[in-house]
Amino acid sequence: MDERPLLLVGRLRHRHWVALDVAMAAGLTLLLGGAAVVLGAPAAAPYVVCMYAPLAVRRLWPLPVLVVISAAAALSLQAGIVPTGPLEVDGFPDALRVLAWNQPMAVTIALYTVAVNCRRGTALAALLVVGIGLSALILGTRPASEAVGAVLICWFLFASQWATGLVVRERRLYMTRLAARTAREAVLDERLRIARDLHDSVAHSMSVITVQASVAAHVAEARPAAAREALTLIEATGRAAQVEMRRMLGLLRREDDGAPSDAPGLAALPELAGAAGAAGVEVTLDVDPGLRLGNGPGLTVYRLVQEALTNTAKHAAPTRCLVTVAAARDGVRVRITDEGPRSGRRVEPPMSGGHGLAGMRERVALYGGELTAGPLPGGGFAVEAFLPHEPAPVGVRLAREER
Repeated sequence: MDERPLLLVGRLRHRHWVALDVAMAAGLTLLLGGAAVVLGAPAAAPYVVCMYAPLAVRRLWPLPVLVVISAAAALSLQAGIVPTGPLEVDGFPDALRVLAWNQPMAVTIALYTVAVNCRRGTALAALLVVGIGLSALILGTRPASEAVGAVLICWFLFASQWATGLVVRERRLYMTRLAARTAREAVLDERLRIARDLHDSVAHSMSVITVQASVAAHVAEARPAAAREALTLIEATGRAAQVEMRRMLGLLRREDDGAPSDAPGLAALPELAGAAGAAGVEVTLDVDPGLRLGNGPGLTVYRLVQEALTNTAKHAAPTRCLVTVAAARDGVRVRITDEGPRSGRRVEPPMSGGHGLAGMRERVALYGGELTAGPLPGGGFAVEAFLPHEPAPVGVRLAREER
């Protein structure tokens, strides 16, 4: 798959396109207005200005621009003073010479813009009103031998460019809806993966409870103190499992045939670094040695680092990357930064539609955390996340929630 950066798409903003329209309108106005003067029709210059100058704001006000241009074209047709310019050459049929340059071109550009930016019904009404109105004016002011051919040419230009604009609009709407649906599906898929991971954590807790319950039953009469200790551990483990189950509320529940696997955590980060190194990313791990995380938060950190290193290998390799996992006063902070590709060119991951980032935001938000990602001023890319500690001991927090 070709992942070279696109030339214009994603780089030009709306203001850039408006600036290009201003330049186009100024160029056409000067060129065609000057041509009218050179061809001996200086009185036509104001009409040319009124037809082409409004194109500078065609993206901002498409319908008003079409109205102004159509009115100027109609007045110029009625006055009959706008020259056809370069089309007035020997051997050209009259239908091609008459009115086949200035007016149709300006109206065609405006109709295309309306078809791209307005609703289908509005754009169709604009095509019919403008096309029928100008056709009637041409037929009423020109000889039939010239008018019929000119009308056919105008309708061909109007309809073809209107249809092109409609296709562009439909394509944009389709891509927008596709991106939104893909993002939703990515979030849902990530929720299912989270559910599987939490299942692993809760299953572990249930195993501990089962074993400790068996121990308590076995030593209840002979060693009451050991039985109480086992029961205390059962209580703590059960409450922790309840917390993990409560985190699953709101997830979509679907049938899942995938087999659960052991949930990795901080201890598995060196394996990720090794895999990334094989893909061309030199990883430096800086993990707080005293940091201890539960199964859920530890898995979240692991998945975050995994996704960030995957994106780095995909979009920036070969490069160097620093992974920092540090304990904070109120939680744990994770930061993954890379230096960017050594070639100086980077294929940026999509910030609004990226599946990995959408899934990681969902996973981090599940634990009440925050995630940010974006390019660094000096080059490279950074992903940062914060996962808060539990605000209160498990038993106290559950008691508050139950009340």
